[in-house]
Amino acid sequence: MRALSQATGLGLAASRCSQAWTAGLACLAAKRDAAQQASRGVATIAHDEITAPGPSKTPPEELQHAAVIHGLLGSGRNWRTFSRRLANDAAAQSGRGWLMSLVDQRNHGSSSQIPDLKPPHTIQASAGDLQDLVKQEFGGRPFDAVVGHSMGGKTALEYLRQTSAPGSKIKPPKQVWVLNAAIGASPTGKAVPFAEWKVWVLDAAIGASPAGKVMPRAESDVEKVVKQLSSIPMPIPSREWLYDYLGQRSYSPGLAQWLGSNLVPIGDGQYRWAFNIKGAADMLDSYYHSDYWDLVEAPPPGVAIHHVRAANSDRWTVPAKERLQAAQQKAAEANTGGTFTAHLLPDAGHWLHVDNPDGLRKMMLPSFITPPFE
Repeated sequence: MRALSQATGLGLAASRCSQAWTAGLACLAAKRDAAQQASRGVATIAHDEITAPGPSKTPPEELQHAAVIHGLLGSGRNWRTFSRRLANDAAAQSGRGWLMSLVDQRNHGSSSQIPDLKPPHTIQASAGDLQDLVKQEFGGRPFDAVVGHSMGGKTALEYLRQTSAPGSKIKPPKQVWVLNAAIGASPTGKAVPFAEWKVWVLDAAIGASPAGKVMPRAESDVEKVVKQLSSIPMPIPSREWLYDYLGQRSYSPGLAQWLGSNLVPIGDGQYRWAFNIKGAADMLDSYYHSDYWDLVEAPPPGVAIHHVRAANSDRWTVPAKERLQAAQQKAAEANTGGTFTAHLLPDAGHWLHVDNPDGLRKMMLPSFITPPFE
């Protein structure tokens, strides 16, 4: 995991770098270290990298680059297996390599331990963190693709909005994939009842269906879960203590066990959360208030926006489904030079990359083999 911090810029194409792939990769790493030493004290979010150079051994500075963004209380590692397979398939079939940056959003994963990522903790700030990552880590070289699941889907759309705004110094991505995330704001500006939403923004599989597929199960709405987790005193004395605490509050064993997997040991047998729950709660509030219908109905020129709805997800009401289809038609009529496509992934609930990873990969792969607008 790279907790990238504090660089003034990296010129990714230095003449002294070897064009041999492995030497080129080492050269980039050395330049990143040098850039960190030229620090201005600007922190960037933590991220991990997966590289698929392809059969032609694409030089590191020529790799196509994608950012993958998890959802609430998740981390980049949730998407490691899926991202590796997608990158390997795209590189093998196109002959052009891919670099996948699996980010930890602020207040999540390793980024939760970076003190310089200060409030306000919003979707807008999280998208700004991605811009800082591009500037500090990659010398301003933009992401070619941005993929976001659930809450991360709105972060992806906000990043597109920011980078496509007049005066932006970073070019917008050529493609954005929004995976089973709402596009508009909640009608009330806050979490709606569990019967309609369930814990659909929790980015991890927390139970098993009778068919053996990993599926979410919980007895509370998202807002209640976050509020209750905020009230748990720190440090947590043991996983067993946590399971007992949650069981007394009617949490399912699956949800309790998943939450237990997000504990980090701090010594003396005690634990802390792998996320900053109070900061994550602020991001959830921002998620409910953020609206991107105008963006998808008039996509920026040269950008392909894709929305993937999981067919088995109970999040989607009939009006919400109709709005997605109407947005696709409006985007076509707007004729802005960008596109919006609404997809339906069968055999998948909210955790679509777990329920139907092959189907999702096949859906996304053509755009990774032949990127749009090239």
